[in-house]
Amino acid sequence: HSKKGFVDQLALGMTYGGVLIMFGYSFFLGLALRDKGYFYYALFLLGAGIGGTYYEGLLLQYFMPDLNWPKLIPIAFSIAYASVLLLTNYLLKLQQKAPRLYLINQIGFWSWCALILGFLIFSYLEAIIFFQFLLLITLVYMLLAGCYSWYQGYPAARAYTLSWVFYVMGFAMFPLSRLDIGIIEEPTTWIRLGFIAQMILLSLALAEKVNLIRKEKEAAEKELATSLRNANQELEQRVIDRTQELEKAK
Repeated sequence: HSKKGFVDQLALGMTYGGVLIMFGYSFFLGLALRDKGYFYYALFLLGAGIGGTYYEGLLLQYFMPDLNWPKLIPIAFSIAYASVLLLTNYLLKLQQKAPRLYLINQIGFWSWCALILGFLIFSYLEAIIFFQFLLLITLVYMLLAGCYSWYQGYPAARAYTLSWVFYVMGFAMFPLSRLDIGIIEEPTTWIRLGFIAQMILLSLALAEKVNLIRKEKEAAEKELATSLRNANQELEQRVIDRTQELEKAK
């Protein structure tokens, strides 16, 4: 039991320590690169971090002991999922490469925004049903969008898709633990490990996206330089030809 407790505490520290580090890293990298993808990712981490720490009691234990607002958990996670839909479109370029998936993405984004308002207006029990339904649809959508983009050969899609595979695998341990078959006794650790894997892989997907943008920019600059050089050479040749024509006319 002591070993199991150590593993749980280690996973807990890695999860929320990783969230804090990756949030700061992504936010300041977004400022440095002026890249909106890192801001989407930072907002996702912020929402997931607040919702997770409140759910596990860490927010109350260390920061806000007097806080008593259970709705904060689904609201924070709703912000996280709305943000990650924006990140999905950014990483996979759905608007250009898959317009139908982009349309679903936008419907999902505004649905999460509406759900945030729903938690502020309606009771927790009324709104949480829609939260669970929308969460299931969103997770399925993430996997489908990632698989489609991966199949199309888009570079950032591989790490993106695998991030959601590990995320879903972590959450899948929760219903498995209820089967009482002795394999999965404590699903929380697996959920944390799945989230850690997702953080790492989404960071890799963002790095691939930034590298792709850099390569496209360099290729465009190279093409522009080549075009300008060819235009200058053509202009110089025309000047030479015209000069020769004038000399012959004399």
